Amino acid sequence: MLLDMLSSCPEFREDFLAWEPMSYREHFRLSRFKARDLAIAAYDRADANIRNTLDTLAVTMTIVLEATRAAMDDVDRRPETVAALAGNAIGRPKPLIARAGAIINGESVGEVAPTPQDVVDRLMKR
Repeated sequence: MLLDMLSSCPEFREDFLAWEPMSYREHFRLSRFKARDLAIAAYDRADANIRNTLDTLAVTMTIVLEATRAAMDDVDRRPETVAALAGNAIGRPKPLIARAGAIINGESVGEVAPTPQDVVDRLMKR
């Protein structure tokens, strides 16, 4: 993940700033994944509750990444500040990515995913 690289390679800041979020379908439509049509079809046929949980996780990760990007979007941002911002944000999406992977792979996921508002509230408490 590009955010991981930024903590040790702040020169990738411009690449991170150029990133744009995509929906699940958009991601697979634009990917080179051989089974992309199957992945999209499986998503479309998934139980609505499971799909909503996956979408909530994706929106939550997007909020974290966009907030980090906004903090870095300063032409005078020093490399050490970029690295610190990336290092601070890196731990936020990792458990969400793991949970999304578990959902995609059909594994049991007992804990309820945090809402985007929960994540923002936690970030604002810092």
